[in-house]
Amino acid sequence: MDNIQQNTEKLRKRLRMAKTGNLLKQYKKFAQVLARPAKPMERIQTKIGDRNETEVRTAQPDDWVVSNVAAFGEKQLTPNVTFQKRYDVANPVGEEADGFKRYNPKNAYFYGVKYTGSPMTFAPPTWGGSTQNIESGYMIGGPSTETIETGFYGIDPIAFIKTYRLD
Repeated sequence: MDNIQQNTEKLRKRLRMAKTGNLLKQYKKFAQVLARPAKPMERIQTKIGDRNETEVRTAQPDDWVVSNVAAFGEKQLTPNVTFQKRYDVANPVGEEADGFKRYNPKNAYFYGVKYTGSPMTFAPPTWGGSTQNIESGYMIGGPSTETIETGFYGIDPIAFIKTYRLD
């Protein structure tokens, strides 16, 4: 097992222990997003934080391009089913450039804990082998307690406080 796999397993274990010990905290998203339907086969480079570029993903049918304006303008691809659950699609708040519209969050949560270790690189389980760098102060977790061990990732601390609040 290489170092990245070991780090991923360490984080998975830490989250499992936090879940078992009832230490995961629930945060609700309050920041608006800019979003638009993705173009067929569009490639989006996900950028998390002000310096931590991660993966390039190719849009699948019905994906949305979502940009968190409060958090360094990061962009990510989100499946339509997930987007419909997390954002008020029926009432966009405003129209922006390039087909983006502004949406308010609804039912968008993050369950996680603060990472307090040394800087590390790991492979978020749902990112298809792409890696992410985290350091002390990052939040680690995911959008569901049920999938916390198979769907976790890190969020830059500045982006996190501009996006989520304790629920």
